[in-house]
Amino acid sequence: MSFSPPTVLSETTLNGSNWNPIAGDLPAVGINDVAVDPANFDVLYIATTQGVYKSTNHGVNWTRWVMSLPGQGSQKVARLRTIDTRPSGGQLTVYAGIWGSGAWQRNGAEQSPTWQAINGQETAIGSGWSIGTNSVGNGDFGIYQWIPSAQLWSGANGGGGKKVSVDLNGNPWVVNSAGDVYKWTGSVWAGYGHGQVPANTPFNSVASGSADSETWATGTDNTIWHYAGSSWTQVTGIGAGIKIAVFSTPDATCADHLPVILGTDNRMYFVGHSGCGAYAPNGNLWPSSGGGIDISTDYILGGDTNVYHWDPTASVWRFYIASADGPDSSAQIGAGINGLFFAGGNGNLWTIVQ
Repeated sequence: MSFSPPTVLSETTLNGSNWNPIAGDLPAVGINDVAVDPANFDVLYIATTQGVYKSTNHGVNWTRWVMSLPGQGSQKVARLRTIDTRPSGGQLTVYAGIWGSGAWQRNGAEQSPTWQAINGQETAIGSGWSIGTNSVGNGDFGIYQWIPSAQLWSGANGGGGKKVSVDLNGNPWVVNSAGDVYKWTGSVWAGYGHGQVPANTPFNSVASGSADSETWATGTDNTIWHYAGSSWTQVTGIGAGIKIAVFSTPDATCADHLPVILGTDNRMYFVGHSGCGAYAPNGNLWPSSGGGIDISTDYILGGDTNVYHWDPTASVWRFYIASADGPDSSAQIGAGINGLFFAGGNGNLWTIVQ
C-alpha cells in the first residue's frame, strides 16, 4: 500500500471545529510536516515532497527555501523541527530531515536568495566591480564600481583592464590586456607586474585573500603563480588553470586563504599545503565528471549554469541558486564582500537580494 502526503494546508483556531486554508500561492506539493516560529506565528515552515517552503505572512505567500539544501532544494523533506535560542542571545534554527540525505539545519532568519536585474554592460564581472564595454586603449576597457544606493555603475578613476576580482577586504584587482596586475588602493591603481624572469608570463586572471601575500594568478599559458609579498613565483605540481579564486575561510593549520583553480578541463582543483608556505594538490576535485564555467570567492558557476556555494563545515559545494539567465555557457559570476553578481552572455547583469 502506498501513501500520498496531503496537498492542502489549513489551520484551526476553534479546536478543530473549523479549518481555514492557508496555502496561499503554494504550488501543488505533498506536505509532510509543519513548523512555526514560536516568536512570530506568521512565520511558517513546511516540509514537502519538493523541499522546504517558508512563509513570512501566515501562508499568503510561500518561497522555496532552497539555499544549501541537496538536490537543488527539491528533494523530499520528511520532518521539520525548530529550536529557539534567541532568548539567550542565539537564533532560531530550523532542522530538516531530508529523504536519503540525512538531517540539515539552517538559521530560520535567512531568506532564499533571488536575482535582481541591474543596469550596465560588461566584459568581466567581480563582486561590485566590472570591466565595461567602452574601450580605453591598448586593448583594455573601463573599470566600474557598483553603487547600491544609486543603483548605478560609477567609473573608477581611470585605468583599464580585461579581468577583475575582489579580495576579502573589498579591494578590486585587475588584469589588463598586457597581462599585468593592478590593485585599487582607494586612491591609485598600484602595479604588481606579472610572472617574473625567466618565465615573464602575462597573466590571465588574479585573486587575492586578505593580504597581498595571499594573491594568486593564472598565466596566459595556464601556469599558476603566487605573490608572496614582493614578487611572483610559479607554483608547479598543482595543476593548470584558466581562472583562480580564494576561499574566505582560512586554512586551519596555516591560517592563510587557499586558492581553488578552474582547470583547463573545466573542473575545480583544490590547493592544500605540503607545509606552511608550500603548496600541493589536496586531492579534491569538483565535479568528478562534467565541468564548471566560472569561479569566484566561495562560489562556482557549474556546467549546468546553476550557482553553487562552498560549505566549509562539510567541505562540499551546495546548490545556491539557479542561473539568472537560464543555460548560458558564457555567463560569469563575481562573489565577495560586496555581494554576488552574475553577468549573462547576453549582456544582462544581476545581483542577489535576500
